[in-house]
Amino acid sequence: MYLNTIAGRTYNDLNQYPVFPWVIVNYESEELDLSQPNNFRDLSKPIGALNPTRKAFFDERYETWEHDQIPPFHYGTHYSTAAFTLNWLIRVEPFTTMFLNLQGGKFDHADRTFSSVTQAWKSCQRDTSDVKELIPEFYCLPEMFVNHNGFTFGKQDDGSEVKDIILPPWAKNPEDFVRINRMALESEFVSCQLHHWIDLIFGYKQRGPEAVRATNVFYYLTYEGSVNLETMTDLVMKEVYNMVFLFHSYNQWDLLPYLQRKCQLRNNDRFSHERCIIHGVFIVSYSYNQRDLLPYLRRKCQLRNNDRFSHEREPHPPRSSVMHLTPMMFSTVQDDVCMIMKFLSNSPVCHVAANTHPAVPVAAVTTISCNHNFAINKWNNNYQQQGTPSNFSSTEKQDTQVKLPMEMDQLLVMNNFDERIKAKHTSFITTADNRFLFACGFWDKSFRLFSTETAKILQVVHGHFDVVTCVARSECNLNQDCYVITGSKDCTVMVWMFTSRNQAIIGDNGSMEHPTPKATLTGHETEVTCVAVLAELGLVFSGSYSKSECNLNQDCYVITGSKDCTVMVWMFTSRNQAIIGDNGSMEHPTPKATLTGHETEVTCVAVLAELGLVFSGSYKGPCLVHTLNGDLLRSLEAPDGCCTPEIISVSREAFVLVKFDQGQICNYSINGRLLQRVSHKDNIQTIILSRDGQYIMLGGNSGVVEVWRSHDLNLLYTYPPCDSSILSLALTHDHKFLLAGLGTGCLLVFNIDFNKWHHEYQERY
Repeated sequence: MYLNTIAGRTYNDLNQYPVFPWVIVNYESEELDLSQPNNFRDLSKPIGALNPTRKAFFDERYETWEHDQIPPFHYGTHYSTAAFTLNWLIRVEPFTTMFLNLQGGKFDHADRTFSSVTQAWKSCQRDTSDVKELIPEFYCLPEMFVNHNGFTFGKQDDGSEVKDIILPPWAKNPEDFVRINRMALESEFVSCQLHHWIDLIFGYKQRGPEAVRATNVFYYLTYEGSVNLETMTDLVMKEVYNMVFLFHSYNQWDLLPYLQRKCQLRNNDRFSHERCIIHGVFIVSYSYNQRDLLPYLRRKCQLRNNDRFSHEREPHPPRSSVMHLTPMMFSTVQDDVCMIMKFLSNSPVCHVAANTHPAVPVAAVTTISCNHNFAINKWNNNYQQQGTPSNFSSTEKQDTQVKLPMEMDQLLVMNNFDERIKAKHTSFITTADNRFLFACGFWDKSFRLFSTETAKILQVVHGHFDVVTCVARSECNLNQDCYVITGSKDCTVMVWMFTSRNQAIIGDNGSMEHPTPKATLTGHETEVTCVAVLAELGLVFSGSYSKSECNLNQDCYVITGSKDCTVMVWMFTSRNQAIIGDNGSMEHPTPKATLTGHETEVTCVAVLAELGLVFSGSYKGPCLVHTLNGDLLRSLEAPDGCCTPEIISVSREAFVLVKFDQGQICNYSINGRLLQRVSHKDNIQTIILSRDGQYIMLGGNSGVVEVWRSHDLNLLYTYPPCDSSILSLALTHDHKFLLAGLGTGCLLVFNIDFNKWHHEYQERY
């Protein structure tokens, strides 16, 4: 997508829609083995040259072409046009309406309508007028394969009616097809040869002798600059060319100089190259000739070594690639448990947060016990894994700093919590820099901001009409604002804004003393028990009676749920190091939003800031999906046998994991479709996801930590049982350690290596 963006392709122009390659050639087998090269396409050849017979036809056309005005070409059609894009997405609005407008208000003939992935691939291999590539939705949007709206596309010549897309035999459902297709795209085999395809679509093989040798020359009107409409005097021909340009895409070679003339940013533009590397929307302005593009990006967009945040910027979540960690395969196998920390209070550890990135001023693991003691345990990033686990007690001298990954520093929070609220991991959230702690469950219906350095209360925020039951925040970097989401027993979810500049929540009214929420999300009928936010997508997830990680130096959302049946969204700003209300106040901040709709107390909330969604669940009620602005989008109905949602976890891969009572765990798509459902014998207390969303870690009263695969909810690994229940889990920033808080007041540090469960690792080793 990054390459499509800097080449000028955009979702806003059907003629320049982003283009992705076909990567799989086997659409007929019952099983697809991604370790076999013969299942992958040869990316060094254009789609029209994969079939030797068809390639010979195109080569002969080029060599024997004779015309005074039209230069020779291989392909008379293009790999990406508006009509092709609309045909791929014909089952999804607004593309259905656009397709009807293109076709004069009627659907195309059923035999020409996209109805089967296998038939579409065969057509691209044998039809001399079909050389189209794919679009990004083939790798991320399973809804495009289902006719949810019930459109009537007609019957084909064989009498079969066109409805849902017929998938390959190796795909169980649309979600499975998209997952496998994406696995193939991100595989090492494709990564090793993808540059050949880039040369054909975006690089030096688009025109000239290299294009001829690669059988990659298209009709001349698909190249920008082939016709000068400004000097054309024949109005009829001018209109004809305009119609041709309307339905054909430009090749990228000449598109880039065009964008350079139109959109190039000056060197002194206020949008510096550092900002462009983060905000892709500005990258399109860097539009140089293709041969100069990569050196320019290296020169202009490379992060400086002395940039104090250069090591914090991660364009992608870390991937479990065999090639990246091959040397680790020959190292000594580590024990599962590398450290056991015992706290003096003996109180159950109900919340664990691991902000261990080296850029954090004080890299630490924050632990909170049920008696409201919290400890900022400094993390040692230089720790070398040992062969046997180490024991450490708060009464011992800290002379083992080099050998142990943590050292203890205990502080007291407060003791004025509402006795009706049981302290759990959803009652607390820390900022990315470990400097501030949000806590809820107070008798005065507030949630509070604490300093982890002094344990002092920095801000008391009111907004709900009952006790706040859960809190979450959006992803953020250090010193950046964030959303804070609160759920309450009043059945509402509220959205607040925490600003780093004021180090407090600022309300929509600009007040810190009495901040108002950015939005109040309703829809729950019982108290909100859990919330999560994905600010990047503008989504808030909440569950009724049943956290989103932040990047360094970014503001984040904090979500709270309450017994007043509301969920509130707050903004924590790293600049102010506090929640800033919509009223601009830190002392009395107002939430960014108050989310209503629950009829009973809110039991859980979650936020997906990337999509701008908030999820919340309520007691004996559904899970509601709101936007961060408070709009109710949909309700995730509980399946039979499930009553109250207790835990909600949201993945960046846009699926929602909900743990109901009675041990039921359900996996929903972002659009509310139930994908998987399993029953667990244990009473699960905590669930977390890996950063890439591929793995689930969970623990409960049995004292066993389990690792599951997310897409099918299959058990991958079980750690040795502990002597107490697991109340909270957290992963370190590098995903090498899994932290578990126990009911006996202990903190366990497990070694974890996701690579050993990666499909490429298992197939090769």
